[in-house]
Amino acid sequence: MLVFSGIFFIGTTLTQGLFWCQPQSLEIVPRTFPIVADSSVSPTGLKWAAPSAGALTLINATTFSAVASQSINSVFSSTYENYKVIIKVSTSSGNIQVQFRYRASGSDITSGYRSAYLQIGSGNTTQTLGGQTTFINLGLGRDSTAPSGVDMTVYTPAVVSIRRPLSFTSWNSYGDPGTDGGAFGAGDNLLGGAAYDGFTLIAASGTISGTVRTYGLANS
Repeated sequence: MLVFSGIFFIGTTLTQGLFWCQPQSLEIVPRTFPIVADSSVSPTGLKWAAPSAGALTLINATTFSAVASQSINSVFSSTYENYKVIIKVSTSSGNIQVQFRYRASGSDITSGYRSAYLQIGSGNTTQTLGGQTTFINLGLGRDSTAPSGVDMTVYTPAVVSIRRPLSFTSWNSYGDPGTDGGAFGAGDNLLGGAAYDGFTLIAASGTISGTVRTYGLANS
């Protein structure tokens, strides 16, 4: 295989990249930074533009071990409108359900919730759960032999006097209705008057260990 580096046009875009040649193919892997004018660069007056910021910005990464609850503070603000939260529960003291509460100024919000989720088992069995008003159930249960996780999007948590919704997909080893299942759900909080700046994960019973990462989603 031969590899060549060069500057070339893709359509009308000047691009830098690599060519490599294999027996029956010619492929181009372009560098995606555009060319911009810069009079300080001699002799061309051109340079590669800086890469744009990614769609996700890591705000906080927290590891927790054998805790009944884990609070994450000062992650939501007016900097980003929406957020992505990735949770992994690696071990627990038994089969559990993980609950979610918003926080404001270091205190949990303990009322005003509504939520529902569809639990899907590996045997294609399902059940719909919800109705809690003091927390949002993430549908994240765990058998002590395998990890579980949640991919959650939190919408406008720092905007005062509107509902603060979220949606999530979880995968788990919860024993009812089946092992290695998942859940799809959504919820919100109806209380206004405070900007929510964090959240708490709560084990319904026992303790949990794992990691949680919070990312800001680019506003544009």
